[in-house]
Amino acid sequence: QSKELRKIANNIDVACKRFGVFYVTTSSFQHRDQNHIFESSRQFFSLPEEKKNTIPIKSGGFTRGYIGLGNESGSHRFEVKEAFSYGYEWDPNKQPTNSLQGRNEWGDLQKILGEQWRNTLNKYYNKMVAISELVVKSLEIALDIELKSHCVGGETISIMRLFKYYPYNNEVSAGSDKSENIGSSPHTDWGFLTLVLQQENIQGLQLFYDNQWWDIPSKPATIVVNCGDYLSLLTRGQYISPLHRVISDGTNERYSTVFFY
Repeated sequence: QSKELRKIANNIDVACKRFGVFYVTTSSFQHRDQNHIFESSRQFFSLPEEKKNTIPIKSGGFTRGYIGLGNESGSHRFEVKEAFSYGYEWDPNKQPTNSLQGRNEWGDLQKILGEQWRNTLNKYYNKMVAISELVVKSLEIALDIELKSHCVGGETISIMRLFKYYPYNNEVSAGSDKSENIGSSPHTDWGFLTLVLQQENIQGLQLFYDNQWWDIPSKPATIVVNCGDYLSLLTRGQYISPLHRVISDGTNERYSTVFFY
């Protein structure tokens, strides 16, 4: 192990134990990649409602397709967002081995938006898998334990979600908890790792730390990584699965992607 790799692992270790959140930058993910995925996201969400509703998400564990405005509210608050969920490009000739595996719901989207649109989404998915695997290697160095066996086949059950958040009148700011409408209600993530890409210059993601809410600023071509409940469990609570939420500035639409690994 190089000194540089050990330093990175140590920095991640400190962040996971204190906050449960850290930033990742890598040469394999550039500003142009960020622009491509957000442009593809805008193309989808700009479609007429009737087109998006041809691929509604199904109930149960298998989550692929479109989630309409407010349909995923996690509390009494109305969550002013819509989403498109997709995952690993499953071989149609192969039988899934669990309920989280299966084919994506593309419907007529490729015909409407073009083959390049679908290719952009799949390429981005694969990049997030690769970044997740690099993070796992760093965690193994930091913790001096084997984690890879817990991630075998992880790319086939991971989920990517493209989000569009809508503006609304909102008094929420860092340090407060006043809102009946919210982008995403306070929650922790159930999985191993969550990789979030935020639209630049529009604040939304917040972390609950030291009894108050803190903004997690967006940075160009930078991934926010959250520890999930499963990783916290594997480390016997050493690593925090952080409580977080998404708010709106009341003025701007906001796009983000969330990859659950």
